[in-house]
Amino acid sequence: MSSGLQALLDRAAIQDLLLRYARDVDRRDLAAVATCFTTDCTYDGALGQGPIADVLVRLGAAMERYESTLHCLANQVIELDGDRARSETYAIAYHRRHDARLYVTAVRYCDDLVRAPEGWRIAMRIVRREWERTEPLEGSR
Repeated sequence: MSSGLQALLDRAAIQDLLLRYARDVDRRDLAAVATCFTTDCTYDGALGQGPIADVLVRLGAAMERYESTLHCLANQVIELDGDRARSETYAIAYHRRHDARLYVTAVRYCDDLVRAPEGWRIAMRIVRREWERTEPLEGSR
């Protein structure tokens, strides 16, 4: 296979991985979220710092604050280097709170990725919050 074709396939696989992460968070499927990361992944972001296993426990607790969430991914840059890659992905995350308010945050996911036997996985994630706001939900009382 040509290197150009392999690069396209790798980019598509990484994009799919990040989209699955967003979908699985919104579905509250922590087992599926965990498959997006290497077991030794490190994390630095809104949920603290440390091993991904600890962060996923905190994510489960944080999900209880919301009726639902919707993570929308946007701009993305992927830099490939053989079996390693880096990506930066912009996201807007909508969080419907139990008090009829909407919490919205814009973040950047800065990821180091590795090709594992089961496919691309996130080996290190840094999440940087760009802005946030809370407002009443339209049509709520």
